[in-house]
Amino acid sequence: MQTWLDLASLQSLRIENCRNVAHLFTGLANKFRYLEETALVRLTVLQEIRSSIWVDALAEFLGCFDGLTTLFVSSKTRERLNMRSVGHHGQTLKHLHIDILTTTTTNTC
Repeated sequence: MQTWLDLASLQSLRIENCRNVAHLFTGLANKFRYLEETALVRLTVLQEIRSSIWVDALAEFLGCFDGLTTLFVSSKTRERLNMRSVGHHGQTLKHLHIDILTTTTTNTC
């Protein structure tokens, strides 16, 4: 099966206001779970959408691979990211930023 994107070589991923972000993270988790190695070191998530369904999907995704050095998560949801999923990257994580979204972004997904 050919794919147009080599997920194993993806180094940086930025997601802003994606309406189907929970499905995106679930799909990525299903793919990353079976990769022997990944290059992803930077993940940025900016979500103005108030639904918190995606937060658990993000935690699942974070648990499927190792090696993040930078994680930036900002959202308008009250639900917070499970810190165990962040701790999974404890050996490599150098920059961590998790807060309530205060900036305005445009829909890019």
